[in-house]
Amino acid sequence: MNDLPTPAIRCAIYTRKSSEDGLLSNLNSLEAQREVCRAYIQCNAHRGWNAVPTDYDDGGFSGSTLERPALQRLIIDIRERRIDVVLFYKIDRLTRSLADFVRLMEALKPFKVSFVSVTQSFDTSDTMGRMILNILLTFAQFEREMMGDRIRDKFEVMRRRGLYIHGLPPLGYDKVDQQLVVNHAEARTVVRIFERVKECTTIQDLARTLCAEGIRSKRWTLRNGRSKGGGPITAFNLYKLLHNPVYRGCVVHGGRQYPARHPAIIDEALWTEVQNWRERRARPRIKWDPERNLLRGLLFDEHGRPLQADATGVSPRAYRSYASQVKTKRPFEDLPIVRVRAERVEELTLASLIAFYDDHSEVRRALLCIGSYVDEPRDLFHRCAAVRARLAQLTREEQRCFLRDQLSRIEISTSELRLFVRCSSIQRLLETHTLADLLTSRAQDGERTHLVTVNAYLQGPYARLRLPLNARSNEDRRSNPELVALLNKAIQLRAEVMRRRADDLREIAASKRMSVNYLSRLIRLTYLAPDIQAAILDGCQPASLTRDRLLYCGLPAAWPQQRALLEFPEPSSGITDCSGHMRPRLGQSPP
Repeated sequence: MNDLPTPAIRCAIYTRKSSEDGLLSNLNSLEAQREVCRAYIQCNAHRGWNAVPTDYDDGGFSGSTLERPALQRLIIDIRERRIDVVLFYKIDRLTRSLADFVRLMEALKPFKVSFVSVTQSFDTSDTMGRMILNILLTFAQFEREMMGDRIRDKFEVMRRRGLYIHGLPPLGYDKVDQQLVVNHAEARTVVRIFERVKECTTIQDLARTLCAEGIRSKRWTLRNGRSKGGGPITAFNLYKLLHNPVYRGCVVHGGRQYPARHPAIIDEALWTEVQNWRERRARPRIKWDPERNLLRGLLFDEHGRPLQADATGVSPRAYRSYASQVKTKRPFEDLPIVRVRAERVEELTLASLIAFYDDHSEVRRALLCIGSYVDEPRDLFHRCAAVRARLAQLTREEQRCFLRDQLSRIEISTSELRLFVRCSSIQRLLETHTLADLLTSRAQDGERTHLVTVNAYLQGPYARLRLPLNARSNEDRRSNPELVALLNKAIQLRAEVMRRRADDLREIAASKRMSVNYLSRLIRLTYLAPDIQAAILDGCQPASLTRDRLLYCGLPAAWPQQRALLEFPEPSSGITDCSGHMRPRLGQSPP
């Protein structure tokens, strides 16, 4: 019986060389690697091995990464099932990183491709070959790290000996045979810059003066013939030039300066004089304290962008601010940058919260949103007075904790400051009158909030603050005792019904000596909109609202219809949806 023909195995040869030296010679390292691999393929021709015509050569690429053009083309051909075996001279030609090789093996495992090292005699098609491969890769990675350590040690010794190894030479020097040589024409320019720096008010003025005189930055010609530099001198170039110790004849390593072999351009007296001038004009370093920004993480603009804390300016005119897109060049949908003074918005926020606790109707409306009810106005007055007295004595740390506990979000628009106050935090503060729990309390997601709107112009040079003091004072309000007593009776009856939910409604009405119809009308009053209840308790109801009209008006369930029937205005802290329930505005939680 005739033997079956040997299947053809397509073999790809991969070669790599770290540097570009010698690539243009007649016989370079890549050609030598390829010839050895071709000979190995010919020795295995009886197994059906055939070399593919495509060459995968990476000349001048390091083995520390897989981002190499020829290797990427090889991976694409493997995924398209054009290659069965990959050959290379040594394993470190493919990669020097064990982690990269493991990722490469896992990515190409579904395509059943084998890796063969010609000089190390292993094949990944069997278990023993894969074990040997992992051992060799470990030593290859160790060799690469040792090579890096040797290069760093060599650079350190060279700098300690005064050699300049920083690459391109600075203005005033040329590099000849790896040594810095003075360029006398450029050196005169450098000396003139050092001598004139004290005559200008700022570095920017000096840069504009030099550009007007036609002085350009250093121009180099690279090995590939391209030119680099030669543009106008900028303030950044001058900062680097005035701080570069190369001009005083020193090189830097590890933060220390060592005497260099190249000659100095600037004498020691001029160098010291310029450095002292720089230190006197240097911006003082302000120790960054993130806790000093009371509203960090709470501020947003009207487009929903967060406002980050920033510090700008030079002492004594340095100031803090909150701004969108701090220290970034990426535009945010072509929206203008919003920047507000930190002291102004923090002062306004604290003052607005204190004014909020002075407005009992607003406090009552916020408490009603979470079902909390204070039936005695005098009791609420004393609680708010105790809170205001405590808030006036807060330290900086206590202010920060207080704001983070009370507020869930602050939005800044062109003419408004919107504070979203947590209703549960209001209730907790009124009950305890202390801030001891604020240091350990954690806000819960989805908590109901009450919107406080402040008329304030915080943006622009004409920013001014205005507190919302246009509400009626507590002394001018006269609550209707009949309406207040009616609401109190309705709330007490509802609590009685909830306690006796197992009893029949007629039994409850008989025990209270009233009809079932009258009991139902009273309980229906507990479903009044929170702003209507707060207005009645504070004496802000319309003059036409009487006890009989409220009790026998046929009260609807939808809050907008209630307001329209009883002639109450729509609340400013929220809007209603189509079902008649209060829907929050600008991030407010639903009631």
